[in-house]
Amino acid sequence: MTGRPPRTGTVHAVVPEGLDDPARPSGGNAYDRRVLDGLRSAGWRVHEHAVPGCWPRPDAAALAALASVVAGVPDDVLLLVDGLVAAAAAAVLVPQSARVRLVVLVHMPLGAAEHAVLAAAGAVLTTSRWTRCLLLERHGLRPERVHVAEPGVDPAGLARGTPTGGRLLCVAAVSRHKGHDLLVSALAGVSGLPWRCSVVGSLTRDPAYVARVRRQVAGAGLADRVCFHDALRGDALAAAYASADLLVLPTRLESYGMVVTEALARGLPVVATTVGGVPEALGTLPDGRRPGLLVPPHDADALGTALERWLTERGAARRAAGGRPGPARGSRGLAGDHRAGRPRAVRGGRVTAGRWRWARLLAGAGVLVLLVARVGAGPFVDGLRALDAWAVGAASAVTVATTVCGAWRWRLVAAGLGLDLPLRTAVAASYRAQLLNTTLPGGVVGDVHRGVRHGREVRATGRALRAVAWERVAGQVTQGAVAVVVLLVLPSPVRSSMPRVLLVAVAAAAVGLLVVRVAVPVLRTDLHALATRGSPLGVALLSGLAVVGHLAVFWVAARTAGVPASPVRLLPLALLVLLAMAVPTNVAGWGPREGVAAWAFSAAGLGASAGVATAVTYGVLVLVASLPGVVV
Repeated sequence: MTGRPPRTGTVHAVVPEGLDDPARPSGGNAYDRRVLDGLRSAGWRVHEHAVPGCWPRPDAAALAALASVVAGVPDDVLLLVDGLVAAAAAAVLVPQSARVRLVVLVHMPLGAAEHAVLAAAGAVLTTSRWTRCLLLERHGLRPERVHVAEPGVDPAGLARGTPTGGRLLCVAAVSRHKGHDLLVSALAGVSGLPWRCSVVGSLTRDPAYVARVRRQVAGAGLADRVCFHDALRGDALAAAYASADLLVLPTRLESYGMVVTEALARGLPVVATTVGGVPEALGTLPDGRRPGLLVPPHDADALGTALERWLTERGAARRAAGGRPGPARGSRGLAGDHRAGRPRAVRGGRVTAGRWRWARLLAGAGVLVLLVARVGAGPFVDGLRALDAWAVGAASAVTVATTVCGAWRWRLVAAGLGLDLPLRTAVAASYRAQLLNTTLPGGVVGDVHRGVRHGREVRATGRALRAVAWERVAGQVTQGAVAVVVLLVLPSPVRSSMPRVLLVAVAAAAVGLLVVRVAVPVLRTDLHALATRGSPLGVALLSGLAVVGHLAVFWVAARTAGVPASPVRLLPLALLVLLAMAVPTNVAGWGPREGVAAWAFSAAGLGASAGVATAVTYGVLVLVASLPGVVV
């Protein structure tokens, strides 16, 4: 029935069993209770009917119990049904909607299953404008029948907080749609900063997911910093809010977010995701800014960046203020929407980047032109003609081992930053990266590709890209250290200059580390995480094995090109060429490698032509050995 006012002040309310169960607190239960108590306070006679069953997936017995309750409701009386029950009970409720005044209270839209009931209802009550808009769009309901009643919140005292600002609180049942796995990934990325996190919420709704999140916490080395508490209510929950500095809600799905309003009532700033009605719950300050940060959903990296901002900026502010927490300071410090990893495009920056890209390509091409002018095209042709099946097979076999070492190193670095990366996936991605690096200008496109792809898989693109960068740095640092030792000990064109080179390298490394530690908090956090959880000894060992593999392929190339030199004599020359390959001024891998090879071989008395031929052979062997990247 629709269109007529109720003839009595009576409402029959149908709610899921366990509405007031202290072991199963939820925003929906709290909302229902407040609605029913509010109706009583307004003079309505409220008859509550708690129906048993696993709603919204009831069995036959639960539907029968509901049918019995509805059949007992007098004609033309208001029947208020919780959306969890209504969505699965069209067969019971739709026929009865002709004789009772059916109102459905929708906490969370549940899709097509609820269409028939909502279409038959005289009115639909929702908790947010977002939910209302979704229901209107999805079910074609008449706008005047769908209403919004945002949840309220009780007044509460301001949270005391901590002097450091590092006490984080997440209030949500531990289930996948609440995003606790994203929270743990984000926390792993800021493990170098001072914080502790309390997770408060039911641990029984999804035991498999709870076990997964606990394993994730243990694997990230955070077991002593992330504490799980089963659902809290009343004074216990109030105490959790009172001792917190920041509420974190990493949810993937939320129709409103009552915990957000509960936090704000206590002066706690909020970091949450831009899903559903959360932006409505967060609201705005009098000056139009938000009392917190909103980050994209499903993005652990953006969440980690927001937490880092709080822990570095607000924590420092509190310490400077003598540890006196204040909601206004916290709110002001986190005001505004936040999109981590999405810098604004700046015209001048794009122009500069474009010019630098062309400058690198022209530099590599210039080296090749100069070499052809000096030694002719003969050494290039000789390097290609020298290739045989033995050389290709040997280089490919060595590259398999080298690729596995590099992939394993990448996996260890990613794990240190709290990212999961199966070895098989890492090996396949490394082969693709090698192929792209050897066929496209710059020599780093493949690494960017594997970082972005991994980031999308784990929903933490920024951290995944940093993992690739740190893995590359580990390899280059190890290769540089090996080169310094060899070039100091064995005869080479640069042996006399090595003491000065070593001093400059040490000074540059010290300055770089200082800049990272002082000026770039995220990299400082990365370094701490890698030092404590990234298996630095394993990374160093794998890097050393990878360098040996690269040197072995170079020796195969020199032997194939007919260079009459022993491995000991070739070793320092090979390291010089490998170091030159790290310079990103090449054309699909060509340029600096051939130039340095020509100079080094000439200075060693082997002839520039032999150096060019060896470098060409090496380049082709590396390309052929990376061809599995086409199919993996």
